[in-house]
Amino acid sequence: MGRPVRSGTNTLPRVLAGLLVPIAGILLLTFYLSNRPAEADAAVQASSSASGASRASAEPAAGSGVAGESAGPVTKPVDMLVVEPTATPEPMPEPTATPPSTVTPTSGVRGTVNADDGLNIRSGPSTNFGVLRVAPFGAVVELTGESMPEGDLLWVELVEDGWVQDQYLDFE
Repeated sequence: MGRPVRSGTNTLPRVLAGLLVPIAGILLLTFYLSNRPAEADAAVQASSSASGASRASAEPAAGSGVAGESAGPVTKPVDMLVVEPTATPEPMPEPTATPPSTVTPTSGVRGTVNADDGLNIRSGPSTNFGVLRVAPFGAVVELTGESMPEGDLLWVELVEDGWVQDQYLDFE
């Protein structure tokens, strides 16, 4: 006995089933491409028409400046999220340093030395000037009313020649 002979009715469903997958793929691809924006279609057509050429040679850079050449299709993202810039807050002004709260002496004001070791009376309003003499603790000095800031320090002038730091005086 031999093998049974195949009838033509059994092969037809196999052929149709074999063709069904490629046909469904073509239909899906056609539907997908028909719903895309025109710019995307142009990019797909341009890339498919460049047979064997690289993408860079098929799509020259926009604005190449060569006469007779087209810039090629420019593809842009369709669903791009646009973020609006927020307003930048204005910077706060820097706080200005206020000098230590001291009584600004005026002419005829007297001060009492509060430095335990005495107060250096200098020839000018800075520690760079030499010491003329030392006023002992509790001594009363009279001020001219002139003052000179130096960094965080305030120097005041004495009626008797010399300058002292105001932080070492208690004002009356």
